Amino acid sequence: MLSSQRWQALFDPTNTGIITFQKFCDVLGVKPEQARTLRKSVVNNRPLPKDLQIISQNMSPEDQFQIFEFVRSQLDKNLSGQDMTQMIKQWLDKTFDPSWHVVIVDGSYWISYSHLPEQSLQFRLKEKCYLVWRTPKY
Repeated sequence: MLSSQRWQALFDPTNTGIITFQKFCDVLGVKPEQARTLRKSVVNNRPLPKDLQIISQNMSPEDQFQIFEFVRSQLDKNLSGQDMTQMIKQWLDKTFDPSWHVVIVDGSYWISYSHLPEQSLQFRLKEKCYLVWRTPKY
């Protein structure tokens, strides 16, 4: 049996096309809360890449790493600044719910803004600073 067929037989035996976290944990014999705690401890202990510096953050480490990885994955596309901000915003809105703001800055900046709790991150990656934050939907 192929690996993907084995996975499907274990985690999606009724062919719904969806593997839930609960089903994944049930098959592996792991309690969901234990899996979440373990994932958080692994993510919290990951070292930052040398070319990345956190400037300011009010966000879970898990969400930060998702954002870092997405932004890094877009760098090779040589997008314009405008296209890059739109791409990041669309991804943030889809991944974490709408109402995100994205600013990409060369060099120094000063900023004052309001954001939802646990929904703000500023970091430097290579030569640019990335500022992302989420505000309430109105």
